[in-house]
Amino acid sequence: MQMVIGGWVAKTISEITCLDIPDHLKKHGPLTAQQLVDRKLVKVNAGALHRALRACAAIGLFSESKDGRY
Repeated sequence: MQMVIGGWVAKTISEITCLDIPDHLKKHGPLTAQQLVDRKLVKVNAGALHRALRACAAIGLFSESKDGRY
Protein backbone atom coordinates (compact mmCIF):
# COMPACT_ATOMS: atom_id res chain seq x y z
CA MET A 1 0.00 0.00 0.00
CA GLN A 2 2.84 2.42 0.80
CA MET A 3 4.33 1.88 -2.65
CA VAL A 4 1.05 2.81 -4.32
CA ILE A 5 0.53 5.86 -2.13
CA GLY A 6 4.20 6.85 -2.58
CA GLY A 7 3.72 7.26 -6.32
CA TRP A 8 0.59 9.32 -5.80
CA VAL A 9 2.32 11.54 -3.25
CA ALA A 10 5.32 12.06 -5.55
CA LYS A 11 3.05 13.08 -8.45
CA THR A 12 1.08 15.48 -6.26
CA ILE A 13 4.25 17.13 -4.96
CA SER A 14 5.57 17.39 -8.52
CA GLU A 15 2.41 19.10 -9.78
CA ILE A 16 2.21 21.52 -6.85
CA THR A 17 5.84 22.43 -7.44
CA CYS A 18 5.34 22.89 -11.19
CA LEU A 19 2.53 25.33 -10.41
CA ASP A 20 4.92 27.31 -8.15
CA ILE A 21 2.45 27.04 -5.27
CA PRO A 22 5.14 27.21 -2.55
CA ASP A 23 6.55 30.40 -4.11
CA HIS A 24 3.10 31.98 -4.45
CA LEU A 25 2.27 31.25 -0.81
CA LYS A 26 5.62 32.60 0.35
CA LYS A 27 5.15 35.80 -1.64
CA HIS A 28 1.43 36.41 -1.01
CA GLY A 29 0.96 34.75 2.38
CA PRO A 30 -1.63 32.15 3.33
CA LEU A 31 -4.30 31.71 0.65
CA THR A 32 -7.09 29.29 -0.14
CA ALA A 33 -7.08 27.29 -3.34
CA GLN A 34 -9.91 29.49 -4.64
CA GLN A 35 -7.91 32.65 -3.89
CA LEU A 36 -4.91 31.28 -5.77
CA VAL A 37 -7.16 30.76 -8.80
CA ASP A 38 -9.12 34.02 -8.42
CA ARG A 39 -5.91 36.06 -8.24
CA LYS A 40 -4.80 34.32 -11.43
CA LEU A 41 -1.69 32.96 -9.73
CA VAL A 42 -2.49 29.54 -11.19
CA LYS A 43 -4.72 28.40 -14.05
CA VAL A 44 -6.27 25.22 -12.66
CA ASN A 45 -9.55 23.94 -11.28
CA ALA A 46 -9.91 25.32 -7.74
CA GLY A 47 -11.51 22.11 -6.45
CA ALA A 48 -8.70 19.95 -7.76
CA LEU A 49 -6.12 22.35 -6.35
CA HIS A 50 -7.84 22.26 -2.97
CA ARG A 51 -7.68 18.46 -2.92
CA ALA A 52 -4.00 18.49 -3.87
CA LEU A 53 -3.18 21.06 -1.19
CA ARG A 54 -5.09 19.06 1.43
CA ALA A 55 -3.14 15.97 0.42
CA CYS A 56 0.10 17.91 0.87
CA ALA A 57 -1.10 19.16 4.25
CA ALA A 58 -1.89 15.60 5.28
CA ILE A 59 1.73 14.59 4.77
CA GLY A 60 3.11 17.72 6.42
CA LEU A 61 4.23 19.82 3.44
CA PHE A 62 1.74 22.59 4.18
CA SER A 63 -0.44 23.44 7.11
CA GLU A 64 -4.13 24.21 6.65
CA SER A 65 -5.92 26.79 8.77
CA LYS A 66 -9.54 26.43 9.87
CA ASP A 67 -10.62 28.76 7.08
CA GLY A 68 -8.88 26.68 4.40
CA ARG A 69 -5.77 28.78 3.88
CA TYR A 70 -2.45 27.06 3.26
